[in-house]
Amino acid sequence: MPSFAGGELADGPDALRRAVRERVRQGADFIKLGLSKGGVHVRYHAWGDDPLKQVPAYSPEEVKAAVERRIATASR
Repeated sequence: MPSFAGGELADGPDALRRAVRERVRQGADFIKLGLSKGGVHVRYHAWGDDPLKQVPAYSPEEVKAAVERRIATASR
């Protein structure tokens, strides 16, 4: 899975579950998802801070998969 600046990219619910599981195994106390993104050549591209140029980064199903996996691993 590609990674950058301490984060990683995951595409699809299964990839998000794997990414969350791996982060928990590495000792993560929390999981942060970047839920929107802007265009590559805009100054807000990292997190989509410009509300007129925001594009969803993950589908509702992908976010649900990541959250449910974190909840499932919370007691470990």
